[in-house]
Amino acid sequence: MFNLIIFQLRHCFKVKIIIKNLAPVFLSVLGSFWLIIEFSAFMFGEATPFILFTQEHWFLLLIIGLLIAIIYKWPKLTFECKLDNRDTSIEIVIGDLFKQNGSLIIGTNTTFDTHLSQNLISEKSIQGQFTKKFYYGNEIQLDKEIYLGLQGIQFETLHGDRIGKNKKYPIGTIVKLNPANRTVYIVAIANINEHGVAKGTYDDLKKTLAEIWFFISKKGLKENLLIPVLGTGFARLPQTREEIIREIVKSFIAACSESTFSDKLTIVLSPNDVEKHNIDMEELKKSIEYLCKYTSFSNSNEKIGYEV
Repeated sequence: MFNLIIFQLRHCFKVKIIIKNLAPVFLSVLGSFWLIIEFSAFMFGEATPFILFTQEHWFLLLIIGLLIAIIYKWPKLTFECKLDNRDTSIEIVIGDLFKQNGSLIIGTNTTFDTHLSQNLISEKSIQGQFTKKFYYGNEIQLDKEIYLGLQGIQFETLHGDRIGKNKKYPIGTIVKLNPANRTVYIVAIANINEHGVAKGTYDDLKKTLAEIWFFISKKGLKENLLIPVLGTGFARLPQTREEIIREIVKSFIAACSESTFSDKLTIVLSPNDVEKHNIDMEELKKSIEYLCKYTSFSNSNEKIGYEV
């Protein structure tokens, strides 16, 4: 919680935020103070205790104006909007993915490698954090559960020397796990080469999102869903975080036109991502609200979550 407060403070005092958000409110507050002072002078004369006090302590007005502007424009860590004509909502949260309530969607590679190392799966990645948190770093147990979940799914055998596994599954392949009585969907979003370097494409992401919603609508429980900004880490997608978030939202809305399989989708951003990539939460909020309100729902019989 303390880290989030520090993030809000740093974010609030960025030059861009000061110019765009704080300055207009600050000037409006000072304008209001000046109007009150002018009205007091007109009604009661310029020698009233109030006028004299403001003349002697004008700097207090500046401080009060700044405090009001900060309070009014204090960065919010979450916002939520409801889909038009649906009992479903979409939420954007800045925070820790694993501290939110709901079913988790975790991205992985098409060979479902799990080994935590500098050359394969980073401990700092979402998948690495998931393994450490829910399996205490026990990759053997995780591999067993993934192996059971992959039974019956066709794969391609990769030849030659590799750092990781040699069974490659299709993009969008999903395994449902239940560690610690929590539903987790592990989904293949990128291919990984013989050196352990993963790479995905924007089309892969669209296909993966379609497969996620289809899988959950058929085999999942109707729970709140938690999803990170898929593809922006080890998959190395060149698109911005904002573009990918909008794609996740559009794909989810398209899926909701066919079936209500979740009451809420929560997209979780890390504070570091928001700062490092200068994500404008106000603009993001406007675009998500627009999509929620004005996206038309399809009445076709296409596969749920067909990529858009």
